[in-house]
Amino acid sequence: MAGRELSALRRLSGIPGFPQDAFRLDRYAIAYRFVPGNEIGQGDPDLLTPGFFESLESLVERMHERDIAHLDIRTGGNVLVTEEASPLILDFQSHVRLGGLPGFLRRILVAVDLAGVYKHWSIRAPGSMGEEREEHLRRMNTWRRYWILKGYLGIKPGPARSTDAGDAKGKD
Repeated sequence: MAGRELSALRRLSGIPGFPQDAFRLDRYAIAYRFVPGNEIGQGDPDLLTPGFFESLESLVERMHERDIAHLDIRTGGNVLVTEEASPLILDFQSHVRLGGLPGFLRRILVAVDLAGVYKHWSIRAPGSMGEEREEHLRRMNTWRRYWILKGYLGIKPGPARSTDAGDAKGKD
């Protein structure tokens, strides 16, 4: 997984709004330059203006120009609001390379990413998206129930399992 994420970050190198100077720490981990900020739902809500979301939308479009679909922008922890009130997109473990994909599939994956942007926009700056973006979000939310990749590889988390031998035998 670390290699996949590093590959995506290298493709996005040089574009402000993505982690920069990524490198491999070891077989299982990568690192990149620290950027101070907060997750999109955790910081100052006054920073989340229509201009912020237009910048986030533009950033996602630039990512697509580099043939990367993120596929997990809906998750608030993957979008950071920097101290300069700019968006930064994190966590590329589940990304897909768009190059070489059939056009219809590429369009679907691009639409999924944009719907993630519009989800945050509709919650945090309601009424400012415009009709076309609102319709895109409505359409994608309708199709979302059919999306087969829920979680990683379609695997839904099950109930927590204990590894404590005492729990396996019952309470002592």
